[in-house]
Amino acid sequence: MKAAKPTAKTKETATSRWLSFRPEIKVVDCTIRDGGLMNNHHFDDKIVKVVYDTCVAAGVDYMEIGYKSSRKGIKVGEHGDWKYCTEDAIRRIVGDNKTASAATITRTFCRRSNPCWT
Repeated sequence: MKAAKPTAKTKETATSRWLSFRPEIKVVDCTIRDGGLMNNHHFDDKIVKVVYDTCVAAGVDYMEIGYKSSRKGIKVGEHGDWKYCTEDAIRRIVGDNKTASAATITRTFCRRSNPCWT
């Protein structure tokens, strides 16, 4: 898909050919998932909620809120909730939606087309 052409009101420049709305490009926020590598995913819910709300307000397409994997063999307290996300932990942030959150094998994503977005 080509970038939108400038209208009669705008002059085409090298920048305008690159800076335009392109629906095939998606924005992913991984602040909590990647940031958790520094603090073993021990984020207060208030921090995760602020990041989530900011992503919603900014129109970010996807938010990697954490990992979705087994807790088998993990020492209790070693990692925070966002290392091994449970549905309850996700719901504390995204609210009481009627449908399940989107999840991949290794990460939990909230996206605008998914009920995680309020």
